[in-house]
Amino acid sequence: RQKAFNYKLNITGLDFEFNLDANQAGIVVDQNKIAQDASASQNNWAWPIEIFMTHDISDLVSATYDQEELNNLLGAAVDAYNTDRLPTQNATITWNDEENTFEVKKEVYGDQIDKERLVQRIDEGIRSMISDYELTEEDLAQPTIFSDDERFPATIEAANKIAAAEVTLTMSGVDAGTIDSKTIASWVKLDKDLQPSLNNDAVVNWAGPKGE
Repeated sequence: RQKAFNYKLNITGLDFEFNLDANQAGIVVDQNKIAQDASASQNNWAWPIEIFMTHDISDLVSATYDQEELNNLLGAAVDAYNTDRLPTQNATITWNDEENTFEVKKEVYGDQIDKERLVQRIDEGIRSMISDYELTEEDLAQPTIFSDDERFPATIEAANKIAAAEVTLTMSGVDAGTIDSKTIASWVKLDKDLQPSLNNDAVVNWAGPKGE
């Protein structure tokens, strides 16, 4: 219990620093679990001997805490850290004006902290009352879609078909011209399965000023 009262967590590394004490985290020790785990860890067959020995159960200490408060405090610190950092980006497709076609745009490895992953790791650490956590590159956000994804050839083929469609703009019944592939390409979006489609909001935003 005293260990929980004096508990402090220090997160450092990658030019990031975050400190949390027991009051901020609202830590409460689960004494029943400590007793159960401590009992289970003893050698029942040797109890006549072990009863006279000193036991260290610090590794068995488990705590509960205000998870929402941790999310708020740690989340705000990570958000502030990430503000001036390079975001990680998944591989996607982009329009090549010279070739008049879509092509794969490589993924970007940024240096922003993966907030969700870090909160989860710290959650586990606090419950085990770990005092220090050193950030490494494993704690940075990682791409989940890569340029060598086998779906991209089909994605590019489908996106090119969308961009190649001839769209004629009419205003008040008068032919106002044909929309070029580059413009149509700027409206193409990909879903989570890399399936392309037109972004209706982008089309409306483009057509809005022209209809005024």
